[in-house]
Amino acid sequence: MKKFIFPFILIIILFSCQKDDEKDNDSSSPVSNYIGTWVCEENSTQLGQSIYSVYINPHSTNPNRIVIDNFHNLGVQESHAQLEVSGNSLNLFLQNINGFDVSGSGTLINNSQINMSYITDDGSGPDNVTATYTKTN
Repeated sequence: MKKFIFPFILIIILFSCQKDDEKDNDSSSPVSNYIGTWVCEENSTQLGQSIYSVYINPHSTNPNRIVIDNFHNLGVQESHAQLEVSGNSLNLFLQNINGFDVSGSGTLINNSQINMSYITDDGSGPDNVTATYTKTN
C-alpha cells in the first residue's frame, strides 16, 4: 500500500501546479486583454503627432492594475505608468512619471484597440493628449 501512495501524491502535485506564465495569461484575469505590445498613435497639443511602441504588463502585486512601459514615449526603463482596470475602463490616476505629472482615462474598445485621453505636465504647463493604442501581439 505504501508503494502506491507516494506515486499517487507525486502525480497530484505535478498536475495541480501551473507555470507562472500560464497564470499571467489567465483569460479570466481582469487585465488579460490589455497585456502585450501596442503601437501608440498620440496627438499632443504641444508636441503634435507621434507614433511609438508601448508594452503593457500586469502589475506585480495588484491584479486590477496594468503597467504601461514607455508611456508618453518617455523611455522603456524610465516610464512605468500604472492604471486601474475596471472592465473596459482605465483610470490613469495622478502620478509623476519621469518628471511629468500625468492623469487621465481610457477605454478598451476591443481586444486590439484602446483609446486614451490624458493630461501631462512637466512644469511648463498642461498638455492635452489623446492616443489610440493598437495591439501588435
